[in-house]
Amino acid sequence: MDPPTTVIDPSDGTKVLVTWVEPYDNSDPIREYKILFKSKDGLYYEIADECSSALPTLVLSCSVAMSTL
Repeated sequence: MDPPTTVIDPSDGTKVLVTWVEPYDNSDPIREYKILFKSKDGLYYEIADECSSALPTLVLSCSVAMSTL
């Protein structure tokens, strides 16, 4: 699986755009993605509002406010 890419969101310079490609699913439907962000203290956080998706497509992305990170 390729790691997600992150860039400053070109439509809003106060956000980070995270983009990923759907991983191999072994012919089973992917029902949900959970995106976790690692903070500088080493803990992982889920930012559900910005990055949850129940409708997977070939390329997915979410935009997260830098202040959230």
